[in-house]
Amino acid sequence: MAYHTPVLLNPLVNLVFNCSDPFDSQYKKLFGKLKTERFILLVPPTEKLLYHVDAESGSLMSDLCQNHDFVASHILLLQQGVHGDGGFSPSTNQTEYKTLNDKRVAVRSSSGEILTTEGFPLRRRVRIQDVELLTNFSDYLSGSERFVIMHIDHPLIGTLIRKIDIPRGLPHEISNGVDAKGSLVRDLTQKSWSSFENILRLHPDWSNILNGYFNRYRSTPLNEGSYEDLFRTIVRQVYSKMVNDELFQRIPHLYDLIFDYVELNLFDDIWIRIVNSFRKDEIDTEPLQFLSINELETELYQGKYDRFRLQDVTTMEKNIDLAVNSFVRLPLTHTHAEKADCLINTLQSLSNTREQDMDMQTLPITIDADTLISFFVLVVCRTQVKNIKSHLFYLKKFSKDENSIKFGILGYAISTLEAVVFYFDDLKGTAKLEKLQDSSNKAKELYKLIADKSVEHAVLDIAQFRSHLEFRTPQGESVLSQCIINDKNGLLYELLKNYEDTFPLEDILDDETVDGSTLLIQALKCDNSEAARMIVEVLQNSCTKDELRQYVNRSDKCRRTVAHYITHEMNVLESIGKYINWKFQDSNGHTPLFTIFRCYDQQNYEPMMSAAFRSAVRWYQANGEEFQFADHEDNKGNTLLHIIKNNVSILLGYENVDINCTNKKGLTPLMIYARYNRLDNVKTIVRDQRMILDKSQHPTFLNSFDYARNPLVLKELVLQAIKTTAFGLAFVHHLKYEAPSWYFHITVKTDTGADEEYKTVKLHIKTLQSLFQVLVKMRVASFLPLEKTLEDLSNIYKSRIPSVVKLETLHFFYMVTDCFDVLLRHDHLNKLILRESRLVSWIRSQDKKCSSPKRLQKQKNLEPEEISIMASFLRFNRGELSAVKLKLTIMKKLLIFLKLKNTDLMHSYQFLSLFGKEYDLARNRLLFKDLELNFCAFAGDATMTFIREIAFLENCTEKLLDQVEQLLSIDIPEWWKFYGDLLELNKIYKQKFPNFSRNNTGTGIIASFFEGKREKVESRLSSDLADCKKRMRRLGDIIRSTHEILAEELSKYMEFKSNFFINGILRRAVRENINILKGRLVEMRKCALYRNRKGEEDNDI
Repeated sequence: MAYHTPVLLNPLVNLVFNCSDPFDSQYKKLFGKLKTERFILLVPPTEKLLYHVDAESGSLMSDLCQNHDFVASHILLLQQGVHGDGGFSPSTNQTEYKTLNDKRVAVRSSSGEILTTEGFPLRRRVRIQDVELLTNFSDYLSGSERFVIMHIDHPLIGTLIRKIDIPRGLPHEISNGVDAKGSLVRDLTQKSWSSFENILRLHPDWSNILNGYFNRYRSTPLNEGSYEDLFRTIVRQVYSKMVNDELFQRIPHLYDLIFDYVELNLFDDIWIRIVNSFRKDEIDTEPLQFLSINELETELYQGKYDRFRLQDVTTMEKNIDLAVNSFVRLPLTHTHAEKADCLINTLQSLSNTREQDMDMQTLPITIDADTLISFFVLVVCRTQVKNIKSHLFYLKKFSKDENSIKFGILGYAISTLEAVVFYFDDLKGTAKLEKLQDSSNKAKELYKLIADKSVEHAVLDIAQFRSHLEFRTPQGESVLSQCIINDKNGLLYELLKNYEDTFPLEDILDDETVDGSTLLIQALKCDNSEAARMIVEVLQNSCTKDELRQYVNRSDKCRRTVAHYITHEMNVLESIGKYINWKFQDSNGHTPLFTIFRCYDQQNYEPMMSAAFRSAVRWYQANGEEFQFADHEDNKGNTLLHIIKNNVSILLGYENVDINCTNKKGLTPLMIYARYNRLDNVKTIVRDQRMILDKSQHPTFLNSFDYARNPLVLKELVLQAIKTTAFGLAFVHHLKYEAPSWYFHITVKTDTGADEEYKTVKLHIKTLQSLFQVLVKMRVASFLPLEKTLEDLSNIYKSRIPSVVKLETLHFFYMVTDCFDVLLRHDHLNKLILRESRLVSWIRSQDKKCSSPKRLQKQKNLEPEEISIMASFLRFNRGELSAVKLKLTIMKKLLIFLKLKNTDLMHSYQFLSLFGKEYDLARNRLLFKDLELNFCAFAGDATMTFIREIAFLENCTEKLLDQVEQLLSIDIPEWWKFYGDLLELNKIYKQKFPNFSRNNTGTGIIASFFEGKREKVESRLSSDLADCKKRMRRLGDIIRSTHEILAEELSKYMEFKSNFFINGILRRAVRENINILKGRLVEMRKCALYRNRKGEEDNDI
């Protein structure tokens, strides 16, 4: 009974399945209805049931779990009241269920939601978090052997209030307060603007007044200035009218809103007038479009030669690029605030004071006013923004607050822009301008010649551009970069060989674009193999090992190093592989090794992948470390095993790899191989002893068999799976709909000799049902639970929830596999199943035989001694079977509670971890995480395998025990009753008719009368004797026949039990558990490695 089992942590699950007194008056109504029902239990989170109170009733949620209405509202019945909008398909979008208390809920499978409908006081939407099958262990529920538990994120009824108020950590609270304050200000501003616009929309009179003011401004001439005074007059007049109107009195910052609204409506008119007034006097920057940073009057190039560092130039170029990206948006602005923001961002980018850029390198030079103006000039030339003076005028004349343009950061930005404008004005007609224009034109000519694919190296005379070889593009590309990008490898060779004074080794090492790409990275990006080899050769001949190591591990803006782009260059890999930091991750969490493994479009994938892996292993060894697979896992949980295209054997030789690990989508490497037809990998990995073939994806419960569309891939999977069954004879792996019917796909072993052969057959679902039904009649392997199997088959699709259907189908496959694994030990069935047509004919003939009346052969009557011997034999076996069943039942319950209590333990640690987070105890969180990981030596999936197979053996034992009990408790006692009746009748007959004779001749009338009466009594007694003997003989024949069959079945069962317990239960579950624990050990090592590295980083800090 469930009365003496441990209490479960979740009060709802504990009440329904583990009630201490189900016959108590409080629960009598509940369990009276549930006793024979199949149902789904909706289970809210344990944390909400334990640590929350119902606001409506004031009761603890744990106490509410004792309430009949609450419990009944979370029980969905499957036998009746299930309505869907589809047919037999389990993919029905929405299904309606009736609860135990006649309420209604709708389950939306596509979105994973449950909606309360009829009968509930409130319409509530809850999410399905998980689904599991709980094997029934209670004696008061007999509706099903397994019940569906569906975990949801909130109870269907009740208003929850947290029972325990736990204070949050102070830093977290302060951070939230700051964010909330900024968000609040933005929300209030937006709300004020929306209120202002709504009032204008609802009151056309105000719109007409404003349009009158707008028309007044638009009526001014286009060529007589911007009329900024008129603009401000309009704003003041509108404000003076609105401020006295009750409609606007409650709107904060009314003047600012009016200014913005007027500016928004008049901007185009104002801008036309400003542009027209400055049209003849605007600055022209087009001749300086190709102005290079080396032409500027800054410390970068004007210092001493020995102090020059190209690294300083590239650092400044990145800031200039940010400034260009900000300033280029200036023509797109339509308000003073937008123009000011654009200008300030430009200035901050140049001086590296923007908050989002604080993580960049500090500026290599001091940014004084003159330097800032020089860089701003370069920004203006590169962006080619027109009407600079017009933008400056607008910024100076159309601000809300005149003080903001005189003081503060905006005032400084405007004065800087004004100085840039003065710089261009002063430059007009000077020799300096001509020099700059000449440099720009020469740079433009050089750029176009290098970029022109039709210009050969022999035609291009680089010597004429000697004084302009320091030219750099806006993208930070040097002349060397441009040669690499445009495949001018001859010119690149010449520059490296003959212009070493212009391109010294230090500049080659420091040369990079604004996105951080070094020359070698650019060569690899552009697939310029020749250029890459030249650069590597120069570096190998001229650099130290430390310089090489630093160079190849420099990353670009995507945190990608040379090795991330080396995917097609075997020669380069072999040259610099030992210098690469193989565990450096880019912004997507990809290491170089991960990137190479995932580059499937290269012709030499396998040699490249193998060479990279060998190089990475050697690099780890050189650094005194063991190769860590955890270092090469991306942000989506994909490991090297997940992404490798072929030759997976190079990874399987390591112990510290979990070959059954899942990514964040729940896919194992095997599932991905099956999905993408990576046959070679499938062949290799399924033969690894650590492999768990039937591991399921969460929460869809799809496995590798479901993902296998290629018959060759499926064959490899099935051939390995069939070897894990108890007898290795059959494996059921698919139930497919092939219009208009459903078919089971079963792989069977056809040859038991040295050359093992397997064949996959399709069986119509009705064929399977008919086969099991006729086998029950024939009493072939009568201990198999074929009737329960047929019952489970009829119940599979009653839930109509895809995840539940899939889970129940998987369990059904295991049961049918076990049944066929035993049945196919009979040679005739093994051959019949290979052809469905032949099997169907055999089923019909056997069914006809079983249906025709049987003629029992006349045998010698059973004697009491024989019955006694049979009874002794049966009593002995009943004792043996009862002992086995008791042990199996105890084992099953222990395993069920092992899994349940492990789950409770995990939830308890999660609660502790939750409290630890709220108190901000970082070290405790790490401790709790380890406890969650290491809490049990029995993995949940392996425990479920134990429970499932033990339940199957228990069913077999129970069925055989029922047959023994039938003989012992019903048939044999009935035979003894007949035997007693026969003895009593014989005794009466002998007493009444000791010397009975039927000779009536020569007797008188009276004597004849009495003699006739005596004959009638004797005839009736003789008839009773004959009838009793007949029934006893018939029952004896049945007992003898049944006993013979039962003795044979008991012999088969004993043989089956031993083999099944060892191979079907122990070896299968223990092997699976060991493999899961190996994966858990890998995870523990990964966590330990992460903690060690985190500790080292903290110590360094």
